Amino acid sequence: MYRFFSIAAVVAYFIPLLLVLLKKAWRDPFFRLFAIYWSLGGFCNLVDVVPGFSKEVSYQVGVFYNMLDIPFILGILYCTTSYSFVKKTATASTALVIVLSVIGIVKNGLNYDSLKYPLGVGVAAVICMVAMEIVRYMQKVEHSTRQNAKMFIYAGLIFQYATFVVIYIFDYILETENRTDSFVIYYISSVIAMFIASCGFLMFQRRLKRDSIEFSWEKTDVRRDV
Repeated sequence: MYRFFSIAAVVAYFIPLLLVLLKKAWRDPFFRLFAIYWSLGGFCNLVDVVPGFSKEVSYQVGVFYNMLDIPFILGILYCTTSYSFVKKTATASTALVIVLSVIGIVKNGLNYDSLKYPLGVGVAAVICMVAMEIVRYMQKVEHSTRQNAKMFIYAGLIFQYATFVVIYIFDYILETENRTDSFVIYYISSVIAMFIASCGFLMFQRRLKRDSIEFSWEKTDVRRDV
């Protein structure tokens, strides 16, 4: 079962990129950046399913992936949001995560334990910011096709990071020595998250006049959030 879900998760991570290419959505920064983000996750997880990689290599890749994952997704949220409060939160959270990561690495070396606090802060920040985007979406009466597609991607992202909370509890609070269950939960949640997000990528279509206006409004909206 572990082997099956690990392979399924790796394959699922590349589906958004495939859909972006097939739907010709590469020019849209929102869809492009999220597709790249998840495909990089797929490449990092390849070391767990492709024979020939030692446990040491797998461990080091996992540490680097955990270290870079949060700043990367925070950067994407900063670049793709139109809300000033989310931008400010992303900037502050990124700075805090980097500082905590440096302190942890200096104190404990480059390992999973050194990322305990930056991961906790980062996961909480991502969930809060995505939740803000979803709440703002729900406050609108009418929605364009692009907005609906974005919400599916946000839903997949928030599901994935909510599952990270469970894994975080097992790994860093309960400190279970057998991490197999955590990996199984991670792989299963990744498959589900990619299925949800893929619905958003499938909804992408070349912007009609209304969607083009909405997209331009999103890029230029500088209203202060309250």
